[in-house]
Amino acid sequence: MTKLSLCSQTLAVALCAAVVWGCESSDDGTGGQGQGGAVAGGEASGGASPDSGVGGGNIGGQPAPGGQPAPGGQPAPGGEPAPPGPAAFPFFINDHFTMSGYMGGGAVDHAPCDVDAGDPSGACWRITWTPGGAAWVGFFFQYPANNWGDLPGLSVAPGATHVRFSAWGATGTEHANFMTGIRDVDTFSVESGYVNLTTEPTEWALSIGDASPAEMVGGFAWFLDNPTQAETVTFYLDDVQWRDDAPPALPVRGCTDATATNFNPAADTDDGSCAYPQQVTFAVDMSCIGSPFTTPYITGPFCGWCAEGFPLTDEDADGIYTGTFTFPDGPLEYKFMVDNWAAQENLLDDMQAGGMCATATDYANYANRIVVVDGPTSVSAWYGSCEVCEPPVGVGGCTDPTASNYSPDANRDDGTCTYAVSFRLDMNCSGETPNSVHVTGPFCGWCAGGFDLSDADADGVWEGTFNFAAGDLEYKYMVNNWGGQENLIDDMQAGGMCAPVTNYVEYANRRVTVAGPQTLDETYGSCGACAGR
Repeated sequence: MTKLSLCSQTLAVALCAAVVWGCESSDDGTGGQGQGGAVAGGEASGGASPDSGVGGGNIGGQPAPGGQPAPGGQPAPGGEPAPPGPAAFPFFINDHFTMSGYMGGGAVDHAPCDVDAGDPSGACWRITWTPGGAAWVGFFFQYPANNWGDLPGLSVAPGATHVRFSAWGATGTEHANFMTGIRDVDTFSVESGYVNLTTEPTEWALSIGDASPAEMVGGFAWFLDNPTQAETVTFYLDDVQWRDDAPPALPVRGCTDATATNFNPAADTDDGSCAYPQQVTFAVDMSCIGSPFTTPYITGPFCGWCAEGFPLTDEDADGIYTGTFTFPDGPLEYKFMVDNWAAQENLLDDMQAGGMCATATDYANYANRIVVVDGPTSVSAWYGSCEVCEPPVGVGGCTDPTASNYSPDANRDDGTCTYAVSFRLDMNCSGETPNSVHVTGPFCGWCAGGFDLSDADADGVWEGTFNFAAGDLEYKYMVNNWGGQENLIDDMQAGGMCAPVTNYVEYANRRVTVAGPQTLDETYGSCGACAGR
């Protein structure tokens, strides 16, 4: 599976060196799907929160932010084999790296630029993103393709100083972020932060300071979001080049207004990206929830799908809960949940039936709401529904006596039943010396902890029992808070059956159907039993 740690909605990394921004070129240039799963056997994108491609908003678990941040996608051609010795500077990114590390959601198409704005030796791409409700998208140029850290990176000569490139938009409304380095893998990471692109080819540079990498996995990355809610977003990327000379003395572009929420104190040239806090008032009718609750909340990628912090209240006891919070201008993805993820609304059925209230959806795994904040904004909604709903009759609750949360007073099953799943994992043949062993999956946003197994009798079999909602449960085992993870790709290629969530090349995750209490006896990194036991 992939580990994604995204700053804002992309990579959450500390800048290790200054970012130098660009000036417009006099050259003229115009122009201008993939979906993957999780990469088994290694961590992706250098952070702390992986994702499987199932997406956000799955009923029965806390959603992964923003939909489908699984790597894979449709890579651009490129990525030559490594040179016999370290790669010498300067070199273009397409000489050695492949645009293969897909993150976010939506469909991405790429083609050569209609007009190359710079050096014809470097590749120029026209990149078009069709969001389809996704909040953001990104691609890493990796060496080798689809490498998130399992394999060695490109060996490079000493003395690298910066990455230089040109970028521009088709309409001048494109909002992009550029990056180099995967911190957990490359030991450094530098990003620009989101900036507005102009329609003129503009030169940019990312200075890496004294990072001095000896090898690189993530040579470059780009990210887009969609503040204008466009159906398609097109931008151009040209002459991405690693260099060892002095970075160019370019303006530092960004928001120069200190009253804005995205004020950049290092910026000396305003790029028009300033966002300002706005009051957003939410009102949700809870009469159709159908089960007991205490407090509804607003949550979403704006707070990492937090469990609390944005509560709603009903002071007049009319069943409509309200709250007012401050958000910057732009699209805001969110959903309603109750009592710190005790339950969450399910809008998949509404969207499959033609609803329009949860447009951040793939119509199969997740459906989240979006509102565009462009001033003081009000939102009115019915919990769990796109339309006015009729309150259910009777006492709602779990009516299955085998469930962990069985309610003897309920006379109407409200679909909230959860069941105890006991994991018994044999680590004796793993080759690992774990300090901790964990179960993780999209049910918790591929969390690094919280579903921990233990080995009280030190027999090498780690155990733990947790409650899950009925339905398919995708999961896998990892150790030491993503210090390592099991790789079941070879088992599945050999005819194994234990990891059916797989493409047989890049990822292989386990899946079990939860329909009642059950115990799983499994072997770390294998579909079979540990030999000799």
